[in-house]
Amino acid sequence: MNINDHPLVSVVIVAYNHEEYISQAIESACNQSYPNIEVLVIDDASTDNTPDIISELLNKYKFCYIRNKKNLGSASANFYKALNYIKGDFLAVLSGDDYLHPDKIAHQVKLMKEMGADAVLSNMYIVDSKNNVLGKIASDHFLMSLNTDNRKLVDIFAEWSGYHMIQSGLFKLQVVRECSFVWEKCKLDDAPLVFWLIYKNYKIYFDTTALTFYRIHSSNTNLNIWKAFLIDLSAVNIFPEKYKLKAMAGVFKGQVFRLLTKSDYKIGEIIKLSMAKFILSPNVRSFKWMVKAVVTGLLLKNKVLLKIAGRIFKDNKLFIVRSIADS
Repeated sequence: MNINDHPLVSVVIVAYNHEEYISQAIESACNQSYPNIEVLVIDDASTDNTPDIISELLNKYKFCYIRNKKNLGSASANFYKALNYIKGDFLAVLSGDDYLHPDKIAHQVKLMKEMGADAVLSNMYIVDSKNNVLGKIASDHFLMSLNTDNRKLVDIFAEWSGYHMIQSGLFKLQVVRECSFVWEKCKLDDAPLVFWLIYKNYKIYFDTTALTFYRIHSSNTNLNIWKAFLIDLSAVNIFPEKYKLKAMAGVFKGQVFRLLTKSDYKIGEIIKLSMAKFILSPNVRSFKWMVKAVVTGLLLKNKVLLKIAGRIFKDNKLFIVRSIADS
């Protein structure tokens, strides 16, 4: 296999207090079947054993390692920093607690060439702390519905109603550089970036193949969801003026999703946030979503109905809620 026939792919891994998972993340990037990869690992001033584990792995795998002296506070800030060090034709990003399928890069490079795409966003498996697969993060039908004209997509993604899991993707590095002001100016790394790629009319192909394993564990599910809500709100300013109201509606939608994955939410919160989303973006799609969100909120509070739904969704509450994200 001639490496010269395979463009260089840069894989950037950002870790913060990921001592339990960072080994798997790095190993999954370094053990890709694709032959021409550079891996950059950035530790964002971890306070656990993550830096020591990364240093040990340098004896086994070839990758570049940067340890921040001061915590930058967001994945986007670290991804932006990484642009100064990488030199690939393509870019993939990964959190230090997630990991990749061995054929992810090879599959996506081939798909980008076949589709003439500037980026590919593939589906992801959701796994728990012990690598048990809980299901896919999005339905195949939903992803395929996004393979349409960008003029139709721009409103959808302005409301954060599309699929914007950048950890699942592969991007032409040049198009990311052209939209890198997103990572420079806001703490949110995914939804605003994907919106701007679509807004600038770059072609994204949405792929149903699950190639990234997105981990749910206590450290990333116990975050203050209202703090996350404020971070999302601050990202609205990065959107063009004509799309700011839609983007704010998307923030409210995202918060409803977060609340529904918790057990202690109040149905009043779901109603108010859903109504606010509809008021900010008053259309038939928003109305249907509002009704669906409130009904789901009531369902999850009713033990009898939840038991019935649990059988359908294999007792996994996350997938009862997922239909909210896919609409």
